[in-house]
Amino acid sequence: MSTGQCVNSDGNPEGGDNMPEYFSHDYHAASDVNIIRIRSKHGWLGYGIYWALVEALYGNGGRFAADYDALAFLLQVDKAMIQDIIENYDVFYVENGEFGSKSVDRRITERIARTANAKFAADSRWNNADAMQMQCGRNADALQPLCDRNAIKEKKRKEKNINYFRDSANHATQSPQDCPHKEIIELYHKHLPMLPRVIDWTAARRAFMQSRWRENKERQSLDWWDGFFQYVAQSDFLCGRTKEPFKCNLEWLIRPRNFVKVIEGNYENAGGKNGIYRR
Repeated sequence: MSTGQCVNSDGNPEGGDNMPEYFSHDYHAASDVNIIRIRSKHGWLGYGIYWALVEALYGNGGRFAADYDALAFLLQVDKAMIQDIIENYDVFYVENGEFGSKSVDRRITERIARTANAKFAADSRWNNADAMQMQCGRNADALQPLCDRNAIKEKKRKEKNINYFRDSANHATQSPQDCPHKEIIELYHKHLPMLPRVIDWTAARRAFMQSRWRENKERQSLDWWDGFFQYVAQSDFLCGRTKEPFKCNLEWLIRPRNFVKVIEGNYENAGGKNGIYRR
């Protein structure tokens, strides 16, 4: 399949150290039958989301957590669109809680193979005793700056992969629809002092909280969260007051599956409301 980006032997683009890292891009991807199906339902926005997901896979070694709430928050689109694109068009697959792409897997494998072949060829040249004897000084001098450049490039690549979604999350949290994370955490500490305190409010935790805030207008109120934490405080199980104590924390409470179980009354004491918590 022809691509629109020239790459060198290690799978990176030709053009020197100052070029950003690229992955190969099929120049006629827009006319692929599965991509056409995505565009017919979601328009060019769906096409853009597809490539954003592909970029995420390349930036994370070929796999990414299939947490649709967090992905929707990070990409600022509807959760249903994310899930539909990942699961229903044969462009991605989901396995063990992560999603991937056969196309991305193939390209990463090819890049690794090219790197291995290039290393083998280089090793073969170095194993030539005569060549080593004639050029050992010159090759050693040339090799050091090359290794230094490669180390710097690898460090930058890892930093970029780590920062990719963290930067997206930081940008997204500047939205006018943002929830008051600090105030909600303070309410959690106020009503649930028996549970573990929040020490580090990570980007993933922010994404969970933002999703719970945005998915229901009723929850876009500090009064609702004040009542919610008072409701949780009544549960002997959630607060560690049972024979075999279990203690949740704030992240556990706002994870999608746990949150639904809590508000539907699954952890109420005997004789509780047994209904959806409402404020």
